[in-house]
Amino acid sequence: MAFFKGTVRSDVMVMDTALTVVLPFDMKKIPEKECPAVFLLHGLKQGSDAWARMSSAERYANEYGVALVMPEVQRSFYTDMEMGDAVNYHISLDSGVIGLEMAAYYATVGSQVTVIEMLPHIAGATDREISTLLQKELERI
Repeated sequence: MAFFKGTVRSDVMVMDTALTVVLPFDMKKIPEKECPAVFLLHGLKQGSDAWARMSSAERYANEYGVALVMPEVQRSFYTDMEMGDAVNYHISLDSGVIGLEMAAYYATVGSQVTVIEMLPHIAGATDREISTLLQKELERI
């Protein structure tokens, strides 16, 4: 496995920014130029190395033969620039109180919402029973 942490120039953000990349251990198993890339975006409070530090990202890169690209975007929000604003879609990368509140708002105004969480359940700082009830309520929206 190759692990790269460095700085790259982002023309979109008009600044230098950190980037973490994890490549599978055995690249010989992957046909040349066919290694798929998965972009993992950090939450509001983390940085480009959050997935590598708080998950099994290295293991998944090896198991599935994918390159994991984890850019640092400071305290910004993500958008699907290929589709622009025409797509009514929202991804919340934080299932804390603020992230869930934003996800619930976007769902109620008609957006398709996906909440991504590294922990086994949403609202990690809450009791497991409350987290389960909250998830069921949010799925009804």
